[in-house]
Amino acid sequence: MGEKVMKGNARKVRRLHDDKVLRASQAELPMLFTLFEYFEKKLEEYGNLTRGCHRASKGLEE
Repeated sequence: MGEKVMKGNARKVRRLHDDKVLRASQAELPMLFTLFEYFEKKLEEYGNLTRGCHRASKGLEE
């Protein structure tokens, strides 16, 4: 697998939407942060995980 370097305080799992939703990531890249911010915005906007994911994916298609 090779070597991996990771900060001691790195968090791979974060909580969203009043701690009701967990999201995990393998890489912490600026693009990934933008994607998660967009997803979190849609989740807050619709208040429903399924609908928020659906609307977020629709927005990414455009």
